[in-house]
Amino acid sequence: MCKLRIRDLREDHDLNQSQTAQILHTSQRVYSRYETGERTLPLQHLIILSDYYNVSTDYILGKTNDPTPPKEKKEEPPKKEYSSAVIKAAEEIRANFKKRKGREPNQEDLRKIVKFINAFIQSTDD
Repeated sequence: MCKLRIRDLREDHDLNQSQTAQILHTSQRVYSRYETGERTLPLQHLIILSDYYNVSTDYILGKTNDPTPPKEKKEEPPKKEYSSAVIKAAEEIRANFKKRKGREPNQEDLRKIVKFINAFIQSTDD
């Protein structure tokens, strides 16, 4: 399973085997053998790849399908119930964003939109 994950992660990050080998301070030939399963991935390389790709070592090893490193898992805050008016406003903001920018909002855009909506809600609660 490890061999499939490291190849998928490498390809997802648009890296070739030589580039990944440089990250590990090894040769492309050795790295290729990790991907094919001809050679076992050493612990220090597992840790380096885990840090580089920002995934858990368990994910690389195929022990979980959740790539989130344990230290970054956060408890989800309780879900708020939003009125239909707030949901409609959020949908309109997203549609207007896409119309004006020609793309869907990314995570940073969504963070700013949420911050704006929260500030607005707090100002009306006072």
